[in-house]
Amino acid sequence: QIDEFLRRLQARGFHSLTITGHTDSIGDELYNLDLSERRAASVARYVLKNYNLKASKVKHTGYGENRPIASNANY
Repeated sequence: QIDEFLRRLQARGFHSLTITGHTDSIGDELYNLDLSERRAASVARYVLKNYNLKASKVKHTGYGENRPIASNANY
């Protein structure tokens, strides 16, 4: 999915990319924040390694459990 997404972005031309990581709210808040940052960093490393982009054009951040798209009750 990442590869397909990046190919589409490159075909359209883009100036920068921000990758965000998220978690559910189960577990410790600080752990979830760290986990979300590691997830985003992992994707950013993959993108930089495989798509010949300048590091200054790819940013990443983790939000932990702070920006849910659904409650934990939603699969």
